[in-house]
Amino acid sequence: MKHSRLITTIFLSLGVMGGVAAAASQESSGQQAKADTSVSQKAAQVSQEAQEVQAAQQQVQAKALQAQQKAQATYKAMHTAAKEQKQQAVASAKETKAKAAQHTAQARGRHTVHHAHMQAHHTARHVHAHTHSVVHQAHSHAHQHASNVLGFFSHHASSHHMNAMVALNGHFGA
Repeated sequence: MKHSRLITTIFLSLGVMGGVAAAASQESSGQQAKADTSVSQKAAQVSQEAQEVQAAQQQVQAKALQAQQKAQATYKAMHTAAKEQKQQAVASAKETKAKAAQHTAQARGRHTVHHAHMQAHHTARHVHAHTHSVVHQAHSHAHQHASNVLGFFSHHASSHHMNAMVALNGHFGA
């Protein structure tokens, strides 16, 4: 009987142990299911976060591409504007140079005309002065000549007059 009690005790122990094992197994399964659910949730969360990161990277790449395209367009516009400004500056410089050459030619022309006018004026004054001098000399010479002639004729006339008076006096007075 000791053996049967021992066996019963063993079986009971085994049963209790089996129940404990079953309970432990059931509890372990519950914990495993909770752990599996927790892992699945974590995996889903990580996957969602990875998708968000990927979406953010795509947005950053899209914005970078837009910025690059905008920078290229700005550079092209600035390059074109600089090229146009250079062409305008060259055209303006050529126009200024042409106007300067025209003004220089006009100034030379005006200077030449002014110089010719002054030269003509100087020549005219010189001719006038010379003519005036010649006329004055001629007038003076003529006046002197006339005075000499008048003096000569006056002297001769006076002499003849005197002779005539003497002759008449002598003729009538005698």
